[in-house]
Amino acid sequence: MTFETTLHNLSFEKLKVMEENGVNRISVGIQTFSNRGRKLLNRTYDKDYVVERLKEIKKDFLDLFV
Repeated sequence: MTFETTLHNLSFEKLKVMEENGVNRISVGIQTFSNRGRKLLNRTYDKDYVVERLKEIKKDFLDLFV
């Protein structure tokens, strides 16, 4: 099952609830990694933060399945 979310709404607790309810794929709505594009789209975080946060989410989510 896939769950669609935004970066700023995702926490470890939410990942755990998703895993407990059969979610095995997450779609995080990142429209662009371009800092210029992110500014134009009024996004909260810059590219570096987004990349690091996605790495954390991937690790946390995969660790739940071990």
